[in-house]
Amino acid sequence: MLFPLVLSCLEKPVLDTSLQFTGGLEMFNLDYNLPLGDVSFFNEPLPDDFFRFVADDQPNSSSIATISPDINSGKSAGTTPQSTSVTYTESPKPTKRQKVDADPLDTTAHTIVVGGKPFRLSWESLKSDGPDNYFTLHFQKHKTRVMHIDRSASTFESIVQHLRGYYIRPKDDVENQALLNDARYYGLKRLDKILREYLNVNVGGRVFRLPWDLFQKDGKQNFFNGPLMDSLYAPHHEPGSSERPPVYIDRDPDIFADLVHLLRGYTLSIRDEAHRRNLLRDAQYYVFRQLTDKLMCSHVVVDNFSPTPIQEVSLHLKDIRVAQLQIPATLGRTTEVLSSCANTWTKCQVQYKHQDRSQSLVVQLSNVCAEIHSLKGILLVWPARDPSRDKLAKVGQSLKVANGVCERLYLHPDCGLVVDGQEIDSLANINHELWKKCENSKGCPSDCSALRLGINRMLCGLHIVDGALMLCAVRLEAVCSRRQLNRQRPFLPNSNQ
Repeated sequence: MLFPLVLSCLEKPVLDTSLQFTGGLEMFNLDYNLPLGDVSFFNEPLPDDFFRFVADDQPNSSSIATISPDINSGKSAGTTPQSTSVTYTESPKPTKRQKVDADPLDTTAHTIVVGGKPFRLSWESLKSDGPDNYFTLHFQKHKTRVMHIDRSASTFESIVQHLRGYYIRPKDDVENQALLNDARYYGLKRLDKILREYLNVNVGGRVFRLPWDLFQKDGKQNFFNGPLMDSLYAPHHEPGSSERPPVYIDRDPDIFADLVHLLRGYTLSIRDEAHRRNLLRDAQYYVFRQLTDKLMCSHVVVDNFSPTPIQEVSLHLKDIRVAQLQIPATLGRTTEVLSSCANTWTKCQVQYKHQDRSQSLVVQLSNVCAEIHSLKGILLVWPARDPSRDKLAKVGQSLKVANGVCERLYLHPDCGLVVDGQEIDSLANINHELWKKCENSKGCPSDCSALRLGINRMLCGLHIVDGALMLCAVRLEAVCSRRQLNRQRPFLPNSNQ
């Protein structure tokens, strides 16, 4: 035992100071700040805890035995001590804070074997994206320093760089999606947030890396920040679900690059009408509503001849979005609009929200057939399944008109008429030799005459009159005979073959 040995050493009357300390002084180094290189340290007073040691023969191993010798620092090193007292003190139990500070997890490296490849990381690196994640929870629960994970080792290499504090940037859409899936798998919330800042999307074989904020410039709801975002960031660990694949969109990458150019606020030079139609088609596909309005072939005219200047927007009928239609403040009646001046038509005209402004709507229709009846006016003749007629029916349903679309075409009192290439003031001025007797099948009186009119194109205001959607033409170009139609037929371009 160590305790009797120390007592026997203290009972020796004389300490031999003639010992020669030549080397081996390390044996006296008991972790006390003593000048072992000089033997004169024996003349110095001993520290108070020099004889403190653990008394392992006591029942409680935490007890500390303290020997307090009576040594006079002023006497020589050979003076015999007078008395020695031994006391036992109970050492305080370590607190929880002391136990946490002494946790070996904080000071040791951990080995993570991913896909058969080992990676060594410090505890601080593991906690850098946490503090609670897949790794820290595993090591704290199982009290081990090695774990095996059956995941991609190449993807984990980038994750290790992230845990060590470096910024990582995926090189393509495949790597980005793999990192996103593994970040959610490992519970790395900070990495998941970093990867969500950009969208890596493959459009037609070309990868685009774009910030999500860019798509919000066209509104809160479109193809990207709507269903695509929900699909990408849905939890992959749900039962029965697989990890999300990279995003691939089978569209023209050049057209998409032009749309991104417009979203960034730049001006785009549209090469021709085909280019504009392609831009418009893909803008509608991606649900870019504001870009769609800008790319539509539209024209804004201010009518300064009304009592109050009115701004009108002209659009192709097929380009109208029913969600932008607005019911006019005043609903007209047939007796009023036919007997009153032109201003009555304006009051019941359908409104359209174009570029965040409500404007009076004028639509353009092309290649429409009509019959002019001397007693019934102008009747539109629609072929079966005509796209223009179907579009007008959808417009009427959106505006909730009770009587549908009126088959009669009205002419504005100041309508600009061009028939057979000549400007006329009224359809009554058309050559009467072309008029024929009206067929009884039309329900017309026996003395009614009719004239077939081929409308090349016309601009019509949409009005709600007597619960029906009515067209009122403000400009019209037409032919009234087959000869005039043949005169206007275009020739095909010459072939080189």
